[in-house]
Amino acid sequence: MITSRYSGCIIHDTTPDQCKAFRCIIFRIFTKEGVEIGRVTGARVLHSDDKDLRETWDEGLAKINWSGIDMEKLMVEYLSEKGYTIS
Repeated sequence: MITSRYSGCIIHDTTPDQCKAFRCIIFRIFTKEGVEIGRVTGARVLHSDDKDLRETWDEGLAKINWSGIDMEKLMVEYLSEKGYTIS
């Protein structure tokens, strides 16, 4: 699992009770075969055990302005170009 130096919630300043029981998922990442191999949560953190996806994610982070408002859209485009399906 990758954790990021940007691991705070982008919605709340604190951790509300509902967040302790529910994990926001921004998008899910699938292989070409349709197998889910990762999830990106509300704090823009990748949760995956797939080595190739983690490496691709890190490469994307190095190229994309993390704090930019379009970060999620740009990361989806980047991962799609690398052959992943995003939902």
